[in-house]
Amino acid sequence: QSDELERMKSFSTVETRDLEKAKLSLESVAAQLQAAEQQYGRLAILHRKGFTTDQKLEEAEKQVSTLKKGLESKEVELKSRVDLANQTDGRWHYTGQNMVGELTHLQAQVKLAENEVQLAQQKHQALINHKLRLAARAPFDGTVLELPHVDHGAVKRGDVIAIIEQR
Repeated sequence: QSDELERMKSFSTVETRDLEKAKLSLESVAAQLQAAEQQYGRLAILHRKGFTTDQKLEEAEKQVSTLKKGLESKEVELKSRVDLANQTDGRWHYTGQNMVGELTHLQAQVKLAENEVQLAQQKHQALINHKLRLAARAPFDGTVLELPHVDHGAVKRGDVIAIIEQR
């Protein structure tokens, strides 16, 4: 159990580190956006006075637009990570790639899955037994020449269901 506690602490550390990385990444993109907007403002003034080209102004505008979208993306990522961290409530932790939980809960899930597999195996065996009970066996080895009831219709006791040539 102490091993599980240590694992949970390490996952919590990974989760906290990932949140900090996401915050730093968001701040970085915000700073880049602010610088790009200032550059665009300067270029717009110069463009009105005829000291810069339309192409340079459009490039600056495109960079501002790209950084705004990048900032929105980083905000969504950070929000989802924060929401996920708040939902864990000490029970589940996100490792950056998948979710892991407390040992007893995972053991219960494994036990449930094992029981479902066992149930499926029992159903499979029951179907095999049922099939064996329904099988009609010929009294000798041979080759099937004809199946008069291929239409899957009902048959009665004494009906011919196969014509077999004996070897």
